[in-house]
Amino acid sequence: MSQIAVYAGTFDPVTFGHINLVARAARIFSRVVVAVAENAQKKPLFSLAERTMFARDAFLQYDNVEVAGFKRFKILSFLPLIFL
Repeated sequence: MSQIAVYAGTFDPVTFGHINLVARAARIFSRVVVAVAENAQKKPLFSLAERTMFARDAFLQYDNVEVAGFKRFKILSFLPLIFL
């Protein structure tokens, strides 16, 4: 049985703390989904597309880590895609 971890956040920007947490999760779970959130209330430094790209670059070395961006309140429609 595969175990899936979902790590959601704005990742504005991706930090060494994010990278460390994902590295540890990648050793424990068979699949890790990094869900980059759009949150206009936080007034992000980078756009959703940029943050998603930065996260993908940061986690390239992990075969079992996926990165996906999602807009506000779209996480509920996003979750079924994770569990396919």
